[in-house]
Amino acid sequence: MSIDDKLEIFRRALAQAFKKISKGTAPTTVVASYGLSPAIITSINKEIKDPQFSTIFRLCECFQIDPITFTNLVIQELPKGFMFADE
Repeated sequence: MSIDDKLEIFRRALAQAFKKISKGTAPTTVVASYGLSPAIITSINKEIKDPQFSTIFRLCECFQIDPITFTNLVIQELPKGFMFADE
Protein backbone atom coordinates (compact mmCIF):
# COMPACT_ATOMS: atom_id res chain seq x y z
CA MET A 1 0.00 0.00 0.00
CA SER A 2 1.40 3.41 -0.93
CA ILE A 3 1.98 6.22 1.55
CA ASP A 4 -0.75 8.20 -0.23
CA ASP A 5 -3.19 5.37 0.43
CA LYS A 6 -2.17 5.31 4.07
CA LEU A 7 -2.57 9.08 4.36
CA GLU A 8 -6.05 8.78 2.89
CA ILE A 9 -6.98 6.15 5.49
CA PHE A 10 -5.55 8.33 8.26
CA ARG A 11 -7.38 11.47 7.08
CA ARG A 12 -10.64 9.49 6.90
CA ALA A 13 -10.16 8.29 10.49
CA LEU A 14 -9.36 11.84 11.60
CA ALA A 15 -12.51 13.17 9.91
CA GLN A 16 -14.68 10.49 11.54
CA ALA A 17 -13.25 11.22 15.00
CA PHE A 18 -13.72 14.93 14.48
CA LYS A 19 -17.35 14.43 13.46
CA LYS A 20 -17.90 12.55 16.72
CA ILE A 21 -16.53 15.35 18.90
CA SER A 22 -18.28 18.13 17.01
CA LYS A 23 -21.67 16.42 16.85
CA GLY A 24 -24.51 18.74 17.82
CA THR A 25 -22.49 21.93 17.35
CA ALA A 26 -21.83 24.45 14.62
CA PRO A 27 -18.10 23.60 14.33
CA THR A 28 -17.14 26.54 12.13
CA THR A 29 -18.62 28.94 14.67
CA VAL A 30 -16.91 27.19 17.57
CA VAL A 31 -13.44 27.23 16.01
CA ALA A 32 -13.77 30.84 14.89
CA SER A 33 -14.41 31.85 18.50
CA TYR A 34 -11.04 30.26 19.37
CA GLY A 35 -9.16 32.08 16.63
CA LEU A 36 -8.93 29.16 14.21
CA SER A 37 -9.93 29.44 10.59
CA PRO A 38 -13.24 27.75 9.80
CA ALA A 39 -11.50 26.43 6.68
CA ILE A 40 -9.69 23.90 8.90
CA ILE A 41 -13.06 22.27 9.62
CA THR A 42 -13.85 21.98 5.93
CA SER A 43 -10.40 20.56 5.19
CA ILE A 44 -10.72 17.91 7.88
CA ASN A 45 -14.30 16.96 6.99
CA LYS A 46 -13.42 16.64 3.30
CA GLU A 47 -10.39 14.50 4.24
CA ILE A 48 -7.96 16.80 2.44
CA LYS A 49 -5.96 18.10 5.39
CA ASP A 50 -3.72 16.43 7.91
CA PRO A 51 -3.55 19.20 10.51
CA GLN A 52 -0.50 19.99 12.59
CA PHE A 53 -0.28 18.56 16.07
CA SER A 54 -0.73 22.03 17.58
CA THR A 55 -3.92 22.50 15.55
CA ILE A 56 -5.30 19.23 16.89
CA PHE A 57 -4.64 20.45 20.43
CA ARG A 58 -6.41 23.72 19.67
CA LEU A 59 -9.38 21.87 18.19
CA CYS A 60 -9.58 19.73 21.30
CA GLU A 61 -9.69 22.90 23.40
CA CYS A 62 -12.51 24.23 21.22
CA PHE A 63 -14.60 21.13 21.76
CA GLN A 64 -13.51 20.60 25.37
CA ILE A 65 -12.04 17.17 24.85
CA ASP A 66 -8.74 15.85 26.11
CA PRO A 67 -6.22 15.37 23.25
CA ILE A 68 -5.54 11.82 24.43
CA THR A 69 -9.24 11.00 24.22
CA PHE A 70 -9.37 12.47 20.72
CA THR A 71 -6.28 10.50 19.68
CA ASN A 72 -7.94 7.34 20.94
CA LEU A 73 -11.02 8.14 18.83
CA VAL A 74 -8.80 8.45 15.76
CA ILE A 75 -7.10 5.13 16.57
CA GLN A 76 -10.50 3.43 16.92
CA GLU A 77 -11.39 4.60 13.41
CA LEU A 78 -8.19 3.18 11.90
CA PRO A 79 -8.00 -0.40 10.65
CA LYS A 80 -6.59 -2.80 13.22
CA GLY A 81 -2.80 -2.86 13.06
CA PHE A 82 -2.59 0.31 10.93
CA MET A 83 0.97 1.56 10.41
CA PHE A 84 2.51 4.12 8.11
CA ALA A 85 5.74 2.14 7.81
CA ASP A 86 5.91 -0.94 5.65
CA GLU A 87 6.56 -4.12 7.55
